[in-house]
Amino acid sequence: MNKLILILIIIILIPLIAFFYPKDAGGTCGFCPGPPHIQRTEYGCIGFKFDYYPVGCLDCGTHIYCSGIVTSEKKCYTSIQGEQVEVPDCKNPETWGEILDICPDCYMQASGVAYINDGLDKAIEICNMISDESLANSCIKQKAQTAITNNNFDEAENVCNNYFEGYPKENCLQEIGTKMAETDVEAGVNFCNELITKAKDMCFHNIAVIARRSDEARALEICDMITEDTSTPPCREMIENYCNEYPC
Repeated sequence: MNKLILILIIIILIPLIAFFYPKDAGGTCGFCPGPPHIQRTEYGCIGFKFDYYPVGCLDCGTHIYCSGIVTSEKKCYTSIQGEQVEVPDCKNPETWGEILDICPDCYMQASGVAYINDGLDKAIEICNMISDESLANSCIKQKAQTAITNNNFDEAENVCNNYFEGYPKENCLQEIGTKMAETDVEAGVNFCNELITKAKDMCFHNIAVIARRSDEARALEICDMITEDTSTPPCREMIENYCNEYPC
């Protein structure tokens, strides 16, 4: 009798163990490229799902397991503005239109993709869809910064001059002058010399630090071009103590 009960228990337990044994049901990548990019894939589960975080592996992401039956239903998600957004048909959103389809308020991301695929005018057009003026300006400034990073100075200057006024415009322009100086100190100095606000002094300070890498005397001359040095530490002090802060 006892043997029969044991056999029955084993017969019952085997399918239960098989049913509830954790099975792969998707997962997330570790250090994914930024959106648009599918970051989480998840299959349906008759039972219950749980996330598993591999120990000691920062770039492994998260595994999703199903204790039950994994179904063919599949959902994919991307992370936009810190939110998990479902991606239709598990296809990476590749155009600004596809991004706005899955995330109607993601103008920043859509504008960035439009700038790459469709050019500056379309990118600015999408930035101007943002109702918050401060965020819209931030979106436009982002385009200028991308152009500066790519050494596309004419396009960056176009954005600064046409979409900003006063100090924000000059601050945008001083970033161009600073980046120019990375490859040509004198070109950067000449560019920044055309500025008229305190952004001009900021630009000279930044270029002086760049110039100090190869020519201390020229760096000090550029410091002396500053009208009102409000930086901490002052420009000349920064140059004179350069080797205490940077490799020499």
